Amino acid sequence: MSKLKAADVYHVIIARHGSTAGNRGGVGKDFIRGQGNYPLTDQGKQESRDLAAHLVKTELPVRLVVTSDLSRAYQTAVIVSQASRCPILKIPDLRAWNLGPSIQGKTVTPELVATVKQWVLNNNMPPSGERFNAYVFRYLSALSKQLKKVVAQAVPDTNVCIINHGRGVRLAELWLQADPSGQSTTTSVDALRQKFADNPTGDALQPGGYINLSYSGGKWHISGVWKQKEGAGYQIAVS
Repeated sequence: MSKLKAADVYHVIIARHGSTAGNRGGVGKDFIRGQGNYPLTDQGKQESRDLAAHLVKTELPVRLVVTSDLSRAYQTAVIVSQASRCPILKIPDLRAWNLGPSIQGKTVTPELVATVKQWVLNNNMPPSGERFNAYVFRYLSALSKQLKKVVAQAVPDTNVCIINHGRGVRLAELWLQADPSGQSTTTSVDALRQKFADNPTGDALQPGGYINLSYSGGKWHISGVWKQKEGAGYQIAVS
């Protein structure tokens, strides 16, 4: 468990929503959620309550919860906001990658993983879905805007909590490795593509887990992780 430090001044939590019926334990068990509006299961609600309780116990209070508008993220956000007694801001552009109805709801098999990997590497259009480049630009534009607001508002000793999707958390990590300022959405997508393609349907965090971002010296860095999956390999900077 990571302990948040008030001395860093600017903090953002990027958390993964709680479990849905599609979260069953990896390849051969999970099914593709994409932009489907799957609600939290009872387990997912408990994971969200655990996240909310954990954030309340940290040194830095959450002053705002920002969330994707998909049900699983928004339900998680409501639980966190109620515990922290703060408002919610819904942002549709923080939605998960739209992989299209042809694979949404299907079980994650090695063959399906290979298909999604090719969509990433070649920027192919999933049937009735969204190209990887378009997803990256949409999502990072929305995330960058929120990070800029945190710096501009300069509210000390508080957290903004962004409730997101598994691949969104992973994409944020890769983006900030390439551009620690968090200011540019023109970071070459090719710098993200191969690393994202290495595990295009996997999650580095358990449901309800998070990465803690701290901002200092004009740069964002991961200063803590809660509930990461074994072998996730987050690069945590100690400030």
